[in-house]
Order: sequence, then C-alpha cells, then structure tokens
Amino acid sequence: MKYVIHIGPRKTGSTYLQYSFTKHKAALRDAGIYYPTEFWPVAPNFKHVALRVALQAPDESLARIFAAFASSGAEIVLLSCEGFAELSPKDLVMLHALTAPAPVEIVFFARRWSDWIPSNWQLAVRLGSVVTFPEDYAELSRHDNPYININLILDRFATIFGGEAIRILPYSTLMDDGRDILEAFCANILAWDPPRRDAPVQILNPSVDASTTELIRCLNRLEQRRPGTRPVARLWPVVRDLMTDPAVAAAAARVFDVMRNHVCSLEIRDDAEPLRAIFADINNAYGDRIIGADSIFEPRRRAVDYVSQDFLLEPGGLDAVLAIHHAVTARITAPGLAGQDGSRQRPITDRILPADGQ
Repeated sequence: MKYVIHIGPRKTGSTYLQYSFTKHKAALRDAGIYYPTEFWPVAPNFKHVALRVALQAPDESLARIFAAFASSGAEIVLLSCEGFAELSPKDLVMLHALTAPAPVEIVFFARRWSDWIPSNWQLAVRLGSVVTFPEDYAELSRHDNPYININLILDRFATIFGGEAIRILPYSTLMDDGRDILEAFCANILAWDPPRRDAPVQILNPSVDASTTELIRCLNRLEQRRPGTRPVARLWPVVRDLMTDPAVAAAAARVFDVMRNHVCSLEIRDDAEPLRAIFADINNAYGDRIIGADSIFEPRRRAVDYVSQDFLLEPGGLDAVLAIHHAVTARITAPGLAGQDGSRQRPITDRILPADGQ
C-alpha cells in the first residue's frame, strides 16, 4: 500500500478533483484506490480539511483511523486538501509517523503566476478580503511568498518525506494543451482510467469581472466597519442573490456605470524580476519531479484589469454602494435567511463544478 497526498495548492482545480474523487469513490475502491470520506466531513466538504486540523492537535483517534487505512486492503489511500500545502514541519512529522512504513507520494499542481495571482486575489475578495489588486500583487510577488516561490512548500515536504516523494503536475501546461486535470492526475498518479463525462464540466468558482470584484471589495470594507457586529465573510453569494431585487440591480447598474471610467490595467510578467530568479530556482531544484513537461510552466505576460477606488469620488458612486450594502445588511441580519457565512446554503447538487480552477 502507498499513500497519495494531493496538497493543491488553492486555485489549481482542487475542488474539481475532490468532487470527482468523491463522485467516483466506489469505482476507485474497485480499482484498489481508497478515497476516505467516512472519517471526515462529506458533501459539501469533500476534501480532507479536518485532517489538516487534526494534525495540529492529534489524539488517539487519528492513529486508529490510519491503522484502519493500513488494514483496508487498498493499494492506494488517496488524501486531498489544498490546505495541506500550509502544514508546518511539526504537522508533517506527525503525518509521516501516521503513514509509515508505507511509501508516500506528494502531488502538487504548478500554475502560471500571471494566471494564479489575479485568480487568487479574486477568490480572496470573495472570501472577505479588502486588499486592492495592486497591493495584493506587490505582496505576492515576493521571494518569501510560498505560493510564488513554491520551493518553500516543496522543500518542507521533501525534508520529511524525501525529494523522491514529490510529484509536480504542470497545471498551466495541461490547460494550454486543452487537457483535463482529472484525467492527467488519474493517468500519471493513480494509473486509473476515470469514467468519461457525458457533458462538459462547469465552473464552481467562476472568475468575475473587475467591476464586480471591486464592488465586493468595497462591501467587505463597509461590513468590517459596521459597528456592533462581527464581519461576515463571503458576501458575494448574498449580493448575487440580491441582484434579483430590482432596486439592488439598479444600484449595481449605477455603480458599474461609474466604474467604467476608472478601469485600470496592471501587467504581470512571469519573467520579471524577482520572478525570473524564482522560476530558475524551482526548475533547478525540482525539474526532475515535473511530470510531462520540461518546466513548471511556460512564462507569459498578462494584463489584469482592476477598478481604481477613485470611482467613489464620482457623483452617485458611493451612494449606490451604500444602498447595496444596506440591502446586504438587511439580508444577513434577517433571522432564518442566512447561513453562518451570510449566504443561504445550497446542497452540493445545486453547485457548479470547476473545470479549470478559475
């Protein structure tokens, strides 16, 4: 038996992979591949996020669970959570002890920075961040950021599990070639042929345009400043639902009209300094662990649009944002209408699946 541990990172199609593993759990089991769900939360949480938490404060139950894995008769035990990329050395020592003496493969997807940076920023805003895109880019494009300098993540795992355990799948190269990341994972890591899809897979977390992202960012800031309450993350589902209200839709139309004259663009170059040096370091250290490509990705450049905060100075801009926030506040404070994150909860069957992790 061996363990295959998929560690993400975020914004590389992890939810699509995890949903697919859950959906095909029985077929995987028939092929000798065990994707456990009974020990950690099931749908809509079909990743092993609770294992990440348990490793930080392990107890006897964790050892019993891994003992059950060892006696399951499976050839492969598959674990997946993009949060694994943030495990500390202490957590990894515990994970190594739990999996021993079975061999372990650590699977990491490498995505092009010029695509990952804006996608990750949009996700952060939808989760409650108030950071603007230029601020986020300046922070991310540093040599000490582990999601840019992925050696910082891979070295941590290689120190505990050995460099030979690392497997890097070139996410962007697969996307460039029009290949499906699930099929690539199954073919190269699991040696298993997944069932063919009858229809194209849609996106769970689709990218939204620059104007919508800036609106959500402004609402996040207003929510943070609302007195007497704890800020609520994930306002985007609430705003999306409220767009069916004619008054909210009209206010949003006014905001977007004002924003139109304040759209800016920032170019991200994968070969810019210090990214050029980081790119070389990663390929030098782990080039032989990349599956099906000569480098982690092909460097490119991309112009990313964002909205300047100056739009709030235009007549009607701030008033329209405040009107939308008033409607959002009424929704998230109405008893019985919202979940813990402020959004009305929907079953997993109503959610859309990600095709490319955007």
